Amino acid sequence: MNRQDLKNILQNAYDRNQWISTLQFLSGKRNLLSVNLSPISIDINTQEAERIVKTFNQIGTVKTSDAVSLPIYEIILEDAIKIEYNRVGVNEFIKKYIIKDAIKGALVTFSYDTDHEKTEWRFSFISKNSASDFFAEAEAEETNPKKYTYIFGNKEEHRTAIERLYNLEQSRFRLEDFFEAFNVEPVSKKFFDEYKNLYEHFSDYIFSETLLKKIFEVVDTDLDKKKQEEKTAKDIRNFVSRLMGRMVFLYFLQKKNWLGASNTEYKDGSFTFLSDLFFEDKANQNDFYEKYLCPIFFNALNTPDRKNDEFVLENGKTVCIPFLNGGLFEEEQEPKKHREISFPASYFEMLFNFFNGYNFTVYENSPEEHTVAVDPEMLGHIFENLIDYNKDTGTFYTPKEIVQYMTQESLVEYLKTHLEKDRTEIENLVKNQSANSFTDKELEKINGLLDNVKICDPAIGSGAFPMGMLQEIINLKALINFKLGFDVWSPATVKQNIIQNSIYGVDLDEGAVEIARLRFWLSLVVDEGMPKALPNLDYKIMQGNSVVESFKGIDLSKIALGNDLQIVENMQTDLFGNLTDDQMKITVGKSGLAEEIQKLIKKYFTAKTTQKREIKSKIQEKISEHIDYNLELRENQLLRQISELKQSYNNLKPKELKALEGLTTDLHNLSNTRKELQKIQTKEEKPYFLWHLFFADVLGKGGFDIVIGNPPYIQIQKLGEQADELENEDYITFKRTGDIYVLFYEKAFDILKPKGTISYITSNTWMRTKFGEELRNYFRNYVNITNLINFEDTQIFPSATVEVNILIAKKEEWNYPVKATVVKGDLTKGTSIADYVEKHFSLIDQLSSDGWIILDNLNYNLKQSIDTKGIKLKYWDVEFYRGFLTGFNDAFFIDEKTKNEIISKEPQAEAIIKPLLRGRDIHKYQYDFNNSYVIFIPWHFPLENENISGASLEAEIAFKELYPVVFNHIFEYKENLSNRNKSETGIRYEWYALQRAAATYIEEFDKEKIVWLSISDKAAFSLDTNKMYVTAPAYIMTSDRNKYLLAFLNSKIMEWYLDKVSSSTGQGTNQWSKIFVEQLPIPIVEDSRKPLLENFVDIINTIKELKEKITDIIENNHIANFFEELIDAIVFEIYFPEEMQAKGIAVISQIEAILQKYKAETFAELTNKDQKEMVAQLYFAFKESEVQQKMRKFVTASPDVLKVILQS
Repeated sequence: MNRQDLKNILQNAYDRNQWISTLQFLSGKRNLLSVNLSPISIDINTQEAERIVKTFNQIGTVKTSDAVSLPIYEIILEDAIKIEYNRVGVNEFIKKYIIKDAIKGALVTFSYDTDHEKTEWRFSFISKNSASDFFAEAEAEETNPKKYTYIFGNKEEHRTAIERLYNLEQSRFRLEDFFEAFNVEPVSKKFFDEYKNLYEHFSDYIFSETLLKKIFEVVDTDLDKKKQEEKTAKDIRNFVSRLMGRMVFLYFLQKKNWLGASNTEYKDGSFTFLSDLFFEDKANQNDFYEKYLCPIFFNALNTPDRKNDEFVLENGKTVCIPFLNGGLFEEEQEPKKHREISFPASYFEMLFNFFNGYNFTVYENSPEEHTVAVDPEMLGHIFENLIDYNKDTGTFYTPKEIVQYMTQESLVEYLKTHLEKDRTEIENLVKNQSANSFTDKELEKINGLLDNVKICDPAIGSGAFPMGMLQEIINLKALINFKLGFDVWSPATVKQNIIQNSIYGVDLDEGAVEIARLRFWLSLVVDEGMPKALPNLDYKIMQGNSVVESFKGIDLSKIALGNDLQIVENMQTDLFGNLTDDQMKITVGKSGLAEEIQKLIKKYFTAKTTQKREIKSKIQEKISEHIDYNLELRENQLLRQISELKQSYNNLKPKELKALEGLTTDLHNLSNTRKELQKIQTKEEKPYFLWHLFFADVLGKGGFDIVIGNPPYIQIQKLGEQADELENEDYITFKRTGDIYVLFYEKAFDILKPKGTISYITSNTWMRTKFGEELRNYFRNYVNITNLINFEDTQIFPSATVEVNILIAKKEEWNYPVKATVVKGDLTKGTSIADYVEKHFSLIDQLSSDGWIILDNLNYNLKQSIDTKGIKLKYWDVEFYRGFLTGFNDAFFIDEKTKNEIISKEPQAEAIIKPLLRGRDIHKYQYDFNNSYVIFIPWHFPLENENISGASLEAEIAFKELYPVVFNHIFEYKENLSNRNKSETGIRYEWYALQRAAATYIEEFDKEKIVWLSISDKAAFSLDTNKMYVTAPAYIMTSDRNKYLLAFLNSKIMEWYLDKVSSSTGQGTNQWSKIFVEQLPIPIVEDSRKPLLENFVDIINTIKELKEKITDIIENNHIANFFEELIDAIVFEIYFPEEMQAKGIAVISQIEAILQKYKAETFAELTNKDQKEMVAQLYFAFKESEVQQKMRKFVTASPDVLKVILQS
């Protein structure tokens, strides 16, 4: 069968004979296809099935090369049935009649009778399992089948389908090849990659054309030149994003026959409307944006009350284009001269050729329903991954499997709060669409609960989570409708009610908000049979900073309150007659503001274009009026207070004079802030969000039922001035070294109602870091965690290496135990997260303040056992120090040649030039010294021992006089050095000094010490006896038993333990910083085992220092590794003596005997030659001993202890 023949079959209505010939082509000469001489009719004996299906036949069976039989079914639907409106009924039919006997899979066509006006038909591969577990046992009967579908019977090119079917024909014809033929991911990735290239192509063209770029250049006196350029670039990217997003939207509309129809029945619209306009009017191809797209966007789709929806195109043709409203096609979003923008014809030609190469489907995929085409979810994927957006804002696209898990869990928790039902029954209802445990009355109650639920995503991004919630609610409502047999089922109306009454969202980025709204509009278009004006979502999905409800210290959270607060007119004094706080934190509002605004917002939801501007203007006017009203009250209060103080100026006490000065400054700042706020009110993007005003309808009634999302991951200290604003918001969990997602956790509980549910996916750094301590305590005080999933060594976001956790919790009192699951790298793509959790979760009844360690039961018990045998290092008599920090290495780091040159000219400089050890040069038991040195210049050098505070010119002059050569060397880098940490350089310390010079512990560098690398994939501790100066981020440790500690720190047990308590970098390495290393529990041993370990450390260090080979046949590294394994064996027995004795693998006594035989206790006193000889003797002695035999049995003899550690 050639490609054209196959294309013709796919473009036309379903024909059984042609389809059988297609199946024969796919199976080739393998003799694996059996076709029934005549279709076998299968009886359907339920009323629900008969309502949907007209005839149900099996037309044959195909066998895969791995001996799996796939029945081939043909389903003819009843004339009035639309699959998209009857998913519940269709899924019930599949479970009852298809998957019951075809667990591994079945091939099914869904079509209509040959005389039906609708030619569209579907080809589905249906399986009980996903691609990743097709070889697994059958899942529970309740589990929903997975359905992978192509849609045929239209005039699209069907390039993907044709390519995949040809690949299947050429494949080995295994079951996995069928999964691959229906795999939607390569389609999505390819589409995104090409879309991104075109997006950059269009953006770069505007950047490169001066006249076009000027259209976007707006002078903003509040921004410096660099910020203005960044804003222009962002505006251009947003313009292109909107342009391409609108065009994609129109491609989806084309699928509905809504564009280019001849009348308002919208049955004969064109599937290729847009590209036909472009390719047929060659004269206007260079002006396609101005001549065609702008009129369609802004004059047709955004203009109501056109007679019969008629619109005259540039080519003179009159066609029907519906009025859609909703805000997607508002011209106010664009720069004033945007219609002057033109692109070369080749740009749109590439774009249309690209779009036309893909099938578009208006049905959003879910983990259980996959249409092999571009679906609306792709818009979210595009937005959150375009350009460097995610790097700048810390946002990452959440995979649909995660979204479905979190939305379903949230809905289960919400229903469980309001129903007296077992959780398993509710899970079955939500996750498996099984209502068998519910009475009609209970289903009616659930329907009411779904009508009343309030859901918010405070970092909505492209809307993945609210869209997921919408889908889950609509699925549940569809099931209830099906079970209760309601006469009327209008998915579009139900969806619109859910969006209007239940869904709320906020995002800092206006572009994200636009895409989220677009996805909601598309979800409504999916289910509309005829065009209908879309709702306005401006006050449902809103722009703003979710974690800020103030501006420059002015609280804006209470402007919706009634005017029942009193401004304190008189200055208050305390018992000692001193002025107290100036009472300036009170905020008042004019009575009824929230109610007025809520009425306007409700009216706005369905307002038409002309009304929208008026209503929006009124809302903005009222908000501005009330904010200004508050500021005016504050100004008047300050003026009165200042006036009263000035009247008795000559009699004021020092504290009162200081208060007057402060009030005058406050008045000046308030006046400037008032002007800034007035200017901000005219802008689309706000640096705060008025939760208590815009969402007063929810917060005024207790709060949201569900807060769900994936907040951004950005270090607060990187936010500059915004960090100060966040600190002023009075978050309990705020810490400058922390991450902004921490504040989103607290905000979620702030806006939740009692017993409400939070469902967040965030970075898991809060669980074990110092900055996460406040959040951990916050949870313990205010929250009940119902489900905590920690993803370790598992990359969830394709565009990020960050490790994450899912936290689902309720706003109620903390309660042990905590259901927790650690997910390792064994979570394969396509595996159900719910199934994984059910199989691997553990109940944690103790969480340490040092960090939350989530382990499975086996590892948890193992850790507990290790904890009982040792004492955490932080309780030892040891000292931890961080390496020094230069801030600009080139100025201070020198090689040996430069060192000698400086000292030859300036001998006194030898005292400040130290041997340098960098973290990357530290290895296990050894380090590399590369003849590098550091010019070590502490703060205020050379007057560091004098009582100097702040940068000292006197110290600089003394430095220049006493060390002119060193000074001149450093002076070459003055500009770079002065640009280091500007809040400190030249203020706290001199421009020439080290940024962090270990001032309080500098003498520790000259001691014997343990040094180690702070980020590593394995233990890397070494002993330094050469007075090396260590640079951050490496660490040093000093104690009176360094060799003993070194043996433990480099052991397999401590490597395993630290992996459990530290934070991963997400790149295959762990953080070995002080806060984690000090948690390591090491036993204090004073008997013969202590010198035993120290003896082995000496041997290993000697081996690693030797230049010549110990034996001719074995490499030194191999010998050293073997002695490290001996240390591991000793350490194992120190921690697990009973286990090793019981399993017959105890080794310490035999190791001691061998060492005594060769008098190894004298090793450190021997000559190099004798040491080398002893190492060889010991190596062969141990290799030939029973010790080696026992060590080989560690894994098999101790599967629950030593194997876990050795193979972790």
